[in-house]
Amino acid sequence: MIEKELIRRQILHATHEIQEAEKSNCPDDLAMRAVRVFNRIRGVIFGARDSIEHVSELFDICELLENDPDVSSLVEPIASLIHDLRTEALNDVLQEHYENKLHALGHLEVEESEKIESERALAVLMTQLLPALKREKEPVDILWLQENHNAFYRRIRILLEAINPSEPAADWSIVQNMLPKNVRNKFIPSADADEQEKLKAFVNAHWHILQQMGPEHLASYLARHGLVKGGFAQALQGISPYLEQCTRVQPTPQDVRRYPPALLDDPDEQTLLFLNMRNYAYQRLQATGIDNNDPEVFSALFAHIQQDLHGMIPEPSEAFDTSPFVSVHERTVSFYEKVFDVSIPQRLRDSIRVKGKDHRFPSLRQRIAMVDCEEPGTRRLILFPQGTGKSETLFLIKEHTKAKKMLLVCTAEMLKEIPGRIRQDECEEGRVPCYKNDEEPTIGIIQAGITFEELRKALDQEVVAVSYTMLGENSGFEGETVLEHIIGHSDPVRGHFDMLGIDECQLASNEKGQTTQSVFRLVDEIPDLYDKGRIIMTSATPFPGWLDDMVPAMRILDREHYRDVHSVHAAVTTYDPQELRVALMRGILNLDPPFDWERYVKPAYYKLSEGQKRKYQEILEEPMEHTQKMLQLQLCCQNPTLLPGNCDSIENGFYEKLAEMLRDDLTKHHAIFLLQDKYKQGIARPHEKRPDDTSTIVEFLKKDFPKVTFEIIDGDTSQTARQNIVARAKEMEQQKNGERMVIYVHLGTTTLVGQNLSFSCRLIVLNGFPWNITELSQGIARFAREGNEPNVSVSVMQPDPSEETLYLGIEQRARHKFAAIQRATYGGTVAQHDIEHLGEGDIGDIVSGKKRYKYGSDILRHLRTSMQEVALWFKPQRDAKHGSKEWRQFLEEKGEVLALKYTRKWKKTTQWNNAKFNAGLIEHLETGGIIQGDQYLDAGCGPFSLTLALGPVAVGSNVQKKRIIDNLDLNPHMFRVGRRMLLDQEIENVPQCFHASITDMSQCVPDGKYSLVNCALALDLVGREEGKEDGILGNEMVQTLCEFNRALVFNDQHAGVLLITLNDRTMSSEELTNICEQLPLFGFEVLQLYTGVGQSIDTGTKNVFQNLAIACKKTSQIDHNLLATQLDTTRFTMTPQSKVTKSRGTGVQSGGRQNRFGGTEHSHFQINGLDIDCVTTTGEKIATFVRLREKVQIARQICEKYKSLTGDKARAELKKNGMEYFGMPTVGLCVIIQKSNGPLVVDIMNPVWDMNDETKENSQ
Repeated sequence: MIEKELIRRQILHATHEIQEAEKSNCPDDLAMRAVRVFNRIRGVIFGARDSIEHVSELFDICELLENDPDVSSLVEPIASLIHDLRTEALNDVLQEHYENKLHALGHLEVEESEKIESERALAVLMTQLLPALKREKEPVDILWLQENHNAFYRRIRILLEAINPSEPAADWSIVQNMLPKNVRNKFIPSADADEQEKLKAFVNAHWHILQQMGPEHLASYLARHGLVKGGFAQALQGISPYLEQCTRVQPTPQDVRRYPPALLDDPDEQTLLFLNMRNYAYQRLQATGIDNNDPEVFSALFAHIQQDLHGMIPEPSEAFDTSPFVSVHERTVSFYEKVFDVSIPQRLRDSIRVKGKDHRFPSLRQRIAMVDCEEPGTRRLILFPQGTGKSETLFLIKEHTKAKKMLLVCTAEMLKEIPGRIRQDECEEGRVPCYKNDEEPTIGIIQAGITFEELRKALDQEVVAVSYTMLGENSGFEGETVLEHIIGHSDPVRGHFDMLGIDECQLASNEKGQTTQSVFRLVDEIPDLYDKGRIIMTSATPFPGWLDDMVPAMRILDREHYRDVHSVHAAVTTYDPQELRVALMRGILNLDPPFDWERYVKPAYYKLSEGQKRKYQEILEEPMEHTQKMLQLQLCCQNPTLLPGNCDSIENGFYEKLAEMLRDDLTKHHAIFLLQDKYKQGIARPHEKRPDDTSTIVEFLKKDFPKVTFEIIDGDTSQTARQNIVARAKEMEQQKNGERMVIYVHLGTTTLVGQNLSFSCRLIVLNGFPWNITELSQGIARFAREGNEPNVSVSVMQPDPSEETLYLGIEQRARHKFAAIQRATYGGTVAQHDIEHLGEGDIGDIVSGKKRYKYGSDILRHLRTSMQEVALWFKPQRDAKHGSKEWRQFLEEKGEVLALKYTRKWKKTTQWNNAKFNAGLIEHLETGGIIQGDQYLDAGCGPFSLTLALGPVAVGSNVQKKRIIDNLDLNPHMFRVGRRMLLDQEIENVPQCFHASITDMSQCVPDGKYSLVNCALALDLVGREEGKEDGILGNEMVQTLCEFNRALVFNDQHAGVLLITLNDRTMSSEELTNICEQLPLFGFEVLQLYTGVGQSIDTGTKNVFQNLAIACKKTSQIDHNLLATQLDTTRFTMTPQSKVTKSRGTGVQSGGRQNRFGGTEHSHFQINGLDIDCVTTTGEKIATFVRLREKVQIARQICEKYKSLTGDKARAELKKNGMEYFGMPTVGLCVIIQKSNGPLVVDIMNPVWDMNDETKENSQ
């Protein structure tokens, strides 16, 4: 044990000396005595370090400084000083203690060594938290730590996860065991104290449930078994950050048998599992081509799938009850037996014809709909893909359930097709209706222009069809609307309507809209319809815009719960979210997997011209309303000629790309559709402020393509005109008579509804992804149908991602909204998290760039590799607005774990290959005499990257010298990890290291000391925006380059060299050139041969490493006045590049290979045609140096013995030892030593051979 009293006496004695110095008012003496205090305390504790058995003993020592009345009574300055010194000394002890543990491992167990490093960091962190724990009178738990010391909580939790990465939750008992005995009981790591930790553990343990059934199942399980306080809503809220990451997939029976049996205790869970198995069987049956077979073989086809379904039942076990699994299986089999037994209604045909092709009728999906809607009072939303017979399904349900009178609400376009779907004499050519001849129901069509008498007659028919727009019409109908006449009508033969079909129900998704209110009245006020009749909604995309679009459907499906609910937020907060989910899953008949619209889509990126870029930046900086700014930014990207400020001459990258695509497409297609949303002024129609201007995109196209017909379909186009345009386009595509048409369509909720566009296969979306991807999906589905699927091609135009325009934010938001809608549509749960993160009112954030949607980014850590996690951490730090302040804050929280993860699989990382590239280039510069001295600075060194790759000695025919490499980094934890890596290479020398930022090295780096400053993969981490008060000198990029100049040597004999390397995706070739052109203002001359793209050239490796390199030589000190007047900091822009790019600058070409490094160690590189090798490891270099030094010592002894090496005896003895005299009088006293790779000329009097193996540690 440590002698605590001895330490106490030493502290008091040293403190007395400082107090005496303070009384004498002698600052210098005080400083000297302060140093002595540090040394004495440090010496006492270090002297007892062999007695340390557990870290808690060190905390016991700390109590002397906090509880001893003589010490604690010291004045504040002295107490603060003692506290700081104690912390420093304790950190040193902890470091030595844990490094001894590391050394005992032999540096072989990487995982175990990382665990020990994390334990050390945790022990240091606990010393800082100890005073706060002691001040608490009552025991505390994890929640106390999270609420009162959140920064500590986050850092401790990260370290605990690093200590036990395989565990699903952090083990907080480790923290308790590190505390001193008298404090240990004050911290209670109770499982109940941290719901988040417990929740995360369950999420990890049941991740397969989240992936295959949805997170809501896990939330239900946790709540039902009391594992999370607050019930289902609280559990769902806790796991809601993971919802986006859970890809909704159809579970297989083999997946189901893995579910915890307790999950099926809830009848609702059994119902959802049944629906999943029903859909699984349906999709398997579809794969067999069941609709092409006679009904007699249905059961035989199902027999094989039935065996597969039986696999969902686990093996019988005494541990749990398998009856819920058996029940779901039997329910699924029974359902399909009923589906196969369904007979075709007497009035309907057994096949129909569409586009000249016969189809068996009803199809399997239609049979399922018939069975699903049998019960009176059924309310369903049938979600069938486009072109799969939604309208015919309504007639099947009517006949199967023997409904007497049916009301069909549909679009005006569909209204004209209804007679042809029922009667042969109304059918278009190539089509056969679903009803048999002479068995058709009577039809009443309520359309524009109908008289009152015609209305009354129409209402008496068996099937009555009315358009949405006619429901509110009241002109000429005796003061009542069509809606009121429908509600009040009672057929003398058939009575009231007992079936209501609502086709394209998404048109009634605006809860406050007149159309939706009219539909509500039909549902509520037609007598007995809601409880005894059937209400069937159909749509391919029922919720096109946002989650609130489902509110009207919910109101219809379950008006008891949702009559007075006007938003999804209200539904989620007023009722349990599970109730909303149950209502959705029961009310929506959704058999097919989501429409894979993305398989038709390819991005079509275009580059903004320099003029567009400048104008875009001007608009961003101009104060205006965000909505107006958004419109101007889009106009800048698409048609900048309409912007104010003489923009007519701005080149338009968008138009050039569009014209290029059309020239190619018009050689293959006769009818091409251009889709645009968000903004149409200046694209198809003149801008409202310039109504006579013809400077629109469509007008430009008309001039460039004079033989092509251009048409416009938007809100200003009448229904008749739309139909005529589509009909003419269809004729051109089918006849292929040489005519061409391009149709511009302003994409919206109603523009293409009801249109069958399967005759065309080419779409170009002009301005990126729409706000609502559902509209794009639905639009594509109108083309990809009825056999046209393989031919459809869709291009989405938007600026190259490297331009970082608002289109990136729009796409990100649109995709997240679409994912939330899809989840709700396919049996998932709507959580408050969705609404908070994806609600309305964030246009300003997208335009201003302030908001980056990170919805769902908090995925579980076991799904990421270490380097993926590090890459995600680094990404926001490379933003131009971030700088050393943000980087410091990040490192305070994650510095320890970053150092560990950064060096995982080090030899296969970009960092290591970059260090090897730098080492090879530096050796080349040394050999060429460009680098002459031996003092090097690795600025932003990481784990001593340059030292590891380059080594402390240079041994070549032209260069034999010792390198003194100083290391500087803002993350001190890198030094500890780096020392371990040096030991792995048997390098026992401890490099000098400085804890500082590259933006300000003045406290540790002297002026003009270094022959080389190496900055690897760090320059893009400094801020690149000017300070408000300091101007350009407040720009951290400027500060850093000034610091590099200051640190480099410059005199008549010697000029220092600066080497900067960056990730190859950091910036474009133009931006690299811009930065190089600014460097002369910082006193540098760019060395063009060594500046550009570096690239690995190893043969036999599948991955290519690339980087950007800037090499320059110091030519002068900085003229700060010249710098302030001539520097253009806008040329410091660094725009991240896409993953696959061409080689930049003057570097070698990539040869078409993917520019993506992925886990290979390289040794051969090239830049601008210059080969660079780094084959030999530092350990091998040192071993070679040691062998050569032994030879040199022998040569020196021979020289001393014979007073010369020129004599015959001396030469003979040299030859005996594998050397020979090199008789060049101008090169010193040299010998030739034979090496495996050839002879080496060595100057035996070079002081490098006097270099010791050990150097003194000097770390700041």
